Amino acid sequence: MMLLMVFNIAFTFPMSIWGAVINAYEKFVFPKAINITRIVLNTVIMVVLLELGYKAVAMVVLITLFNMVTLIINAWYCKYRLCIHVKFVRFKWGFLKEVSIYSFWLFLNAIMDRIYWSTGQFVLGMFKGAMVVAVYAIAIQLQGIYMSFSTAISGVFLPRITSMVTKGNDEKAISDIFIRIGRIQYIVMAFILSGFIVFGRPFIHLWAGTNYDDAYWITLLFFVPLTVPLIQNVGISILQARNQLRFRSLLYVIIAIASLGISIPLAKEYGGIGCAIGTALALTAGQIVAMNIYYHKKIHLDIPKFWKEIAGMSVVPIIVGIVCMLINIYIDIQYNIFTLAIGILLFSAIYLPLFWRCSMNAGERDLFAMPINRLLNKLGLNIQLG
Repeated sequence: MMLLMVFNIAFTFPMSIWGAVINAYEKFVFPKAINITRIVLNTVIMVVLLELGYKAVAMVVLITLFNMVTLIINAWYCKYRLCIHVKFVRFKWGFLKEVSIYSFWLFLNAIMDRIYWSTGQFVLGMFKGAMVVAVYAIAIQLQGIYMSFSTAISGVFLPRITSMVTKGNDEKAISDIFIRIGRIQYIVMAFILSGFIVFGRPFIHLWAGTNYDDAYWITLLFFVPLTVPLIQNVGISILQARNQLRFRSLLYVIIAIASLGISIPLAKEYGGIGCAIGTALALTAGQIVAMNIYYHKKIHLDIPKFWKEIAGMSVVPIIVGIVCMLINIYIDIQYNIFTLAIGILLFSAIYLPLFWRCSMNAGERDLFAMPINRLLNKLGLNIQLG
C-alpha cells in the first residue's frame, strides 16, 4: 500500500503541471467536468468494491488509477486541444531560483494556514478532552465548507489578473476588478452567513445533536471575521501575480503564533469558545486590519471605496437577519428537518428578491440572471429575470 501511495505522489508531481496550464488558458469547464466525473465514479466503484469484500488496498489502487487517468486526460487536452508542445532545452538555473523563491512563500502560506486552523483542536485536546475537541471539530468542518464557496469564485481569476499585471494595466483597473469580484463574492457569502446566523443552531442540533450547541457559537466566531479575507481573497491572486507574497506569508506566521498564544489561556478558562475567540482576534488583527492597510498603502487598492460599497450591500442582510432572529426568539419553533427546510425557503424567498433589487447593481443582476434565463428557456418557461 505504501508503494502505491509513493507511486501516486511520484506520478502526480510532474503531471500536475498540465492542470496548471489548462487553468492558465482559462479553460475551467473541462477540468471541473473531469474532476466531478472522477469523484462520482470513484465513489460508486468504491462502494461496490466494499460491498464485494475488498479491503483498503483496493481503495488505494482505485484512487491511484483514477488519479492517473485524470492527469493523462489533462495532458491529452493540453497537447491536442491547446496545442501545447514540450521542448527540453538547456536548464536555466536563474529561472529555478525565481520559481523556488516564489514557491517558498506559497508553501509557507499553505503550511501556516494549516497550522492556524489546526492548533485549536490540539490545544483543546491537551486541556479539555475529547468531547470539546469533537464540538470544535464540527465548527472547523463548517469553516472549511464556508471557505470553499469563496475560493471557488476567486480561483478562476488568477490567470486574468496575472495577464493584467504582466500587460502593465494601471492600478485603477486592478483595483476595480478587486472591488468587482469582492462584491460578487459578498453576494454569495452574505447569503450563507445570514442564513447560518438564523438557522445554524437548529441545523447543528439536527445534524450533530443538542450536545454540540457550542459549535454554533464557535462557527459564528469563525464565520464573521473570516468573511472579510474571503471577499478580499482576489487580493491574494494580485499578490501572486506581482510576486509580492512575502509580507502576507510572514504575517501569517505572526498571527498563527499569536493565535496559539491567545488561545491557550482562553481555552483553559472557556473551552472551545475561548479558543475560537483567540483565533478570531488574531484573524481580525492580521487578515483584516493589517492586510487592509497593506493592500491600501503598498498595493494601492482602493480599500475605502471597497468598504463603502460593501457597507451599502449589507443593509438588506442586516435587516432581514435581525427580523428573522427576533422571530426565532419570540416564536418557539420546534425545528425538524421539514420545518427547517420550510424556514430556509421562506427566508430565501424574502432575502433574495430584496437583495436582488436593493444591493446588486445592473451588471451583477445580469451576471446571475444569464445562466438562470438559459435554464428557464431550456425548460420551455417563458420567464426572464433581469
